[in-house]
Amino acid sequence: MLESEDDYGYYRSVFTDILRELNDAKFVEEAMARTIEGLTGDVIEATGEMDKAKLPPKGSFDYVPINVPGLLRDLRQLDAALAEDPDYACHGTRYRPVRFLEVGCGHGRNLALIRHAGVIDYADLTGFDISEAMIAAGRKGFGLTEEISVADAMTFDYSPYDVIYSYRPFIDDTLQRRYEAHVEKSMKVSAYLLAPLLMEAKPSRRMLKVGTDGNLWKKIA
Repeated sequence: MLESEDDYGYYRSVFTDILRELNDAKFVEEAMARTIEGLTGDVIEATGEMDKAKLPPKGSFDYVPINVPGLLRDLRQLDAALAEDPDYACHGTRYRPVRFLEVGCGHGRNLALIRHAGVIDYADLTGFDISEAMIAAGRKGFGLTEEISVADAMTFDYSPYDVIYSYRPFIDDTLQRRYEAHVEKSMKVSAYLLAPLLMEAKPSRRMLKVGTDGNLWKKIA
């Protein structure tokens, strides 16, 4: 209970400051996202490779960059999970550095961000895309040479990787389900999948959702 007008004025001031900070944080996030998208566009445009890009294969999304703050939040959740996971325990570090793979990496913008953000500890950072033009643009624009390659998500071997990241590579639900089933079967036990999944409507017994927010799963069997 507020005992006086002074108490009321104090709490009103506190809540006003909190709202201002939230609005400032949202402003900064949106500005950061616009800045990175603008810089990415400039880098890729300068390579000239995207002029050669063809339409994506039937059933696939064209490259859609994920919101930068959302990506960083997902990575922070991954980092916290790895730090608490005995399967990744490593003496002297928070966790064993992981082998990270992005499926449908496009020109590698996300990999370039992760490389510089320092959000997760990784042993190697790689990605692939089915578009040769996208990969050529990333190699020239971001200096990603050995890190990115051309490959097919439906036949790729995911077993060597600790973390597999993707953002709905297929617009067609049937293809997306085939992709998810292939990843689940191919990835090793103890590996993480960071992705929005159709399987969430009917979860697999082999995949455990980690946390209550985000799109993080761990293969447990």
